[in-house]
Amino acid sequence: MLCLGDISNEFLGAGSDNINFVKIHSAFDLVYLVENWDKEGFEIPEAIFIDDTHLAKLNAEGFSDRRQKSKLKNSVLIVFSERENELTRHAAYSINADDYCYGVPNIDVVLNKVDFLKKLKPFGLDRKEIEFNPKNLHKNNYEKRIFDIVFASIALLISLPIFLIIAIVIKLESRGPIFYISKRAGFGFKVFDFYKFRTMRKNADSELKKLKHLNQYNNDNDDQPSFFKVKDDPRITAVGKILRNTSLDELPQLINILKGEMSIVGNRPLPLYEACQLTKDESAERFLVCSGLTGLWQVLKRGNGEISVEERILLDKIYARKQSFLFDLKIILMTFSALIQKESV
Repeated sequence: MLCLGDISNEFLGAGSDNINFVKIHSAFDLVYLVENWDKEGFEIPEAIFIDDTHLAKLNAEGFSDRRQKSKLKNSVLIVFSERENELTRHAAYSINADDYCYGVPNIDVVLNKVDFLKKLKPFGLDRKEIEFNPKNLHKNNYEKRIFDIVFASIALLISLPIFLIIAIVIKLESRGPIFYISKRAGFGFKVFDFYKFRTMRKNADSELKKLKHLNQYNNDNDDQPSFFKVKDDPRITAVGKILRNTSLDELPQLINILKGEMSIVGNRPLPLYEACQLTKDESAERFLVCSGLTGLWQVLKRGNGEISVEERILLDKIYARKQSFLFDLKIILMTFSALIQKESV
């Protein structure tokens, strides 16, 4: 059986090519590490793993300040405990640890966890953003709405010639409507008509059942996956593939934004069959903010391949609790570099 103290050896055998890490066994060693790492000139690790020994005795505020000023501020810090303990969890998050894990560690799970937490670092986010903070709920403020109207109006005017060209090309390539209109669930689970340029052949929705076995989220050990996506979906037309790769199929959602049904930034509005899967537990929290044209998980996904269902739901919940006008602006700035993508988000 793998013991907590043996985790370093296990990582050296299974994951040394994937991650540069440091494993320490005491909170006091952690303090020494942070205070002296810059002096030693060692390579900065991607992750720091520490067990919970003496963790509660740390001066949380003082340690967090010292770590933030050191070169280790961007290293993922994970606290391990042999068994679940709420006091240890609180102590871990009080020192701004990026995550808390208990039980026998699974190497692959931990490596994936580190990779995911590294993606959150550019946003100043960490796993503890999931801890309840009621002050951040229901933020649908005036400045966000004013920005949406101004931004969407300007973008719509500028893109009118592009609208016309895309409409003509779609009609020339295949039979069917120019726009794809579907029912989506947004803020407060309110259902609205969601607009996109049509990228699939006519009546593509009727083929969903035939493609269920190809759903790439089937591997998440869920009898009814929360999301549906097929790699190289055969229903997508040639023009549709180009529109998706450039995200131009999303342009009609500017109309949804002007109507107040969506925002520039938010959690993606979901098809009803997906939304129903996320109203059975705390995942429903994602519906506490406006639906968006772009969002946190779309930006983090760029260049990193697909993210898991767990990660996507986690990011939706983080956004729901952290949403602010400045946070939205940060996501928008990072979205500009992601406008031309290899696949639709």
